[in-house]
Parts: sequence; structure tokens; C-alpha cells
Amino acid sequence: MATNGLLKHKVDKVKLRLKKGQGKTITNPVTYLWVLNPFVQALIWASAIILGASASLFATEIISFYLPWSPEAGSDANWYTTSFIMAIIIVSFLFSLSSWVARAQDSYIIDSLLTAPPSSYWTFYGQEFIEATNLMEMNSVGLWAAVDDLAGMEGDEPHENITYKYKYYEDYLKLAYKDVRRMLDSCIRLVKEWDTSNIVNSNVVYRANVMKVYRLNGSSALGKSDDELLKKLNILAERFTVQPSKEHYTGFVAIIDNEYTTTTDSREPLVDNIQPIAFPFSDNNNKPPVPFKVNILGAPEAASTGVHSYVHNVSEIIDYYTNSDNVNATVLANLKNYYSNNTIANSILSLPIVDSGTGMVTYIVNIYRNQDGLLLDGQKVNDFAQLILPFTGHLGTLMNVIEDVKVAVKDTEAANIIDEIKAAKLAEAVVEAALVEAAEEAVVDEEATK
Repeated sequence: MATNGLLKHKVDKVKLRLKKGQGKTITNPVTYLWVLNPFVQALIWASAIILGASASLFATEIISFYLPWSPEAGSDANWYTTSFIMAIIIVSFLFSLSSWVARAQDSYIIDSLLTAPPSSYWTFYGQEFIEATNLMEMNSVGLWAAVDDLAGMEGDEPHENITYKYKYYEDYLKLAYKDVRRMLDSCIRLVKEWDTSNIVNSNVVYRANVMKVYRLNGSSALGKSDDELLKKLNILAERFTVQPSKEHYTGFVAIIDNEYTTTTDSREPLVDNIQPIAFPFSDNNNKPPVPFKVNILGAPEAASTGVHSYVHNVSEIIDYYTNSDNVNATVLANLKNYYSNNTIANSILSLPIVDSGTGMVTYIVNIYRNQDGLLLDGQKVNDFAQLILPFTGHLGTLMNVIEDVKVAVKDTEAANIIDEIKAAKLAEAVVEAALVEAAEEAVVDEEATK
């Protein structure tokens, strides 16, 4: 009997359970896959045939057996009988083991069929991927074209032209933000389509967002020019952070605004109503001076390990932190308070986007819902995490383009002129408001004198 490759796929799940202390390899059939190897099976059957032949050839010697304490027993052991019984026990055990592993294999195959995506899933997947590819390519070309237009404008260019070109760039940037949300919406639909049989009722809402990774140490760390951003991150992550943050953490994962958020609550990929938030994390590749070894499950763990992090129920986040080596009472209390409301997020899948050049995690895609057991109670998380890689790759590419374009625009002369125009308009607005206020006060004084 040949080893079925489908059962080998279960090894990752077993390793994950072992990591969390949820099982022992000695009790898991995956450990004994070797017994189904054709060569091993041939040896077992050959041993059974040899035992049968031995029973016929040495029948007299084998049955000439007396209990050791009986008077008929001699001083020497009957090795024919002893060897035969031992061989029967071993061969019987191997047959039983083979049957157990084979049944587990069949059970896993049936389970895989029952939890497989719908028959139309792969067509749907292909359509969504084509759309995501087109969005990524279209926005990348369009954004850089808008930047080139601005970069080519000189200071003596009419302000109307510069304003028009800059507005075109801003409109394209808004379109790019929207298309990131459309790609997030595709990720949600792919999860939801696979999860069809695992949705309790119509009130289940799926959401997705992207958290950016900010590092405090290393070559890509925030610099002195980012002091304001660092202060903001510390404020957003204050309730989950032990200060000083640079002493204990590698960085933060954060949502500064809601441009990269969406939900199935709306038909269009509109922004989700989410408050800015940040979580600290520390990883082994760039350790802070006094690292906190255990990260909060979800986005912080994914940022640290570069591997997806799955939360079946948000109560696991509290339990995991409670059992860690570096529990802080204040952080624990804040975690309990934050996750006490599971009407928004009750099950979470955090997917890291890794930069191919540096090998570091740059973004985290979070997909979550207000019902526990996302992706068939977690059975298909490993499969989906591999399946969604092309989508998260496109997401990372588009978001990097957006970041690079914003930096490039700041260096153009057109952007400086636009800043001057905005400052002038703001000054005019302030003066106009002051004049209006003065006029209103004059009218009040005039009426008072009457």
C-alpha cells in the first residue's frame, strides 16, 4: 500500500499542535507513515508467510511447550516456542499499526473532501486574481505617470496647470487607496466563499485591514525625522506596551488611518469604521536590549515570525499572554478589556507581507469576523495562507508604490508650489474670517448703541 501524499499534509498541523502542547507524536498516526511504505509492507507480509511456514516445519518443537514451573519443563528454555510467540506478537502489532494508519489516512481524505472549497471556487479565484493583477499594474503605471507629470513642471509654469496636475495626482492616489480596499475585499470573498458551510447566520460580518510595520531598531528603523510618528505610535500602543519601548520591542504594527480597511457590511469597498491602533512586537532577527520574548497573538506574532498567525477565538489571545514568561499586569488588564467585545473580531487570521529584497515583514493583512472558527475552525488556515500569497504579494507591491510615489512627489518643485498656494489660501481664509467676525461685532455694537 503506497503512502498517500494527502496525509503528509497533516504534518504541519500536528507540529503546530505540538508547539502549543496539544498532543504527542506517539499517539498520532502521522508519526507512523513509514509503515505504509511498500517495502515495509512487503517485509511484513513476507514475515507472516515465513511464520506460517515455520509453524508447519517446526510444529512438533513449537507445541512441545511447558510452563517454566511445571515438572515436565526442562532446565533449558524452548526457543522454538518463545521465538514463534514473539514473532507473532511483532507481526500482529505491525498489521494493527498498518490498519490504524490506513484508516487515519482514509479519514483524512474524507475530511479533506468535506472541507474542500466549492467546485466553482477555483474559477472564482482565477477571476479575482486577474482583477487584482490588473489593479496593481494599472495603479503602478498611473501613479508614476502622474509623478512624472509633476516632476516635469517648472516654477514658471502657470499655477492653474500645476494645480490641475496635482489634483489629477491626488485623485489617482485616492483611486489607488480604493483599489487596495478592492483587493482586500477579494481576500475577504475568497475566505467567505470557502467558509460558506461555516457561517452561523446572516449577521456574520467579515472585515479586513492592513497594518504597517514600523521598526525601532536596525537599518529600516524610524529616524530622527520620524519623532512625531514615533510619539504617535507610542500613544496608540501605550496600553499594550511596557516602557521604554525601544528597550523591549523591535517595533510596532499599526493602523494610523482607515484607508486600508474594508468590510462586507457594504457592497462597495468602503473604508471600515476603525479607530487607529498599534501593538508592539519583538523578533529574534533584531532583538532589543531587553526583549519581550512572547508576542501578542495575531498581527504582532505574524510581524515577529514572518508566518501567519491564527486566532480561533480572541480568548486565546488572553490565555496565550497570561501563560507567557513576561506577563505585565497592566497590559494583561488592557488586553482583557480590549478583547472583551468580540462583536467585531472573534476570529482572526494575520498574514505577513514579506519584502523580497530585505526579507523583512513590511505589512500585515488581517482578515477577521464576528464569529469564531474562521476557515472551517482553522482546518484550512495553512492551505489558505499559501493560496492567498499571490494576492498579498500584489497588495504589498501596490502599497509600496503608493509609499514611494508620496515620497517622490514631496521632492518635486510642483509640490512646493502647491504648498505655497495652500498656505496663501489658508491665510486668505483666516483674514476673511477675521473680517467677517469684525463686521459681525460692528453690527452688534451698532445695535447696542441704538
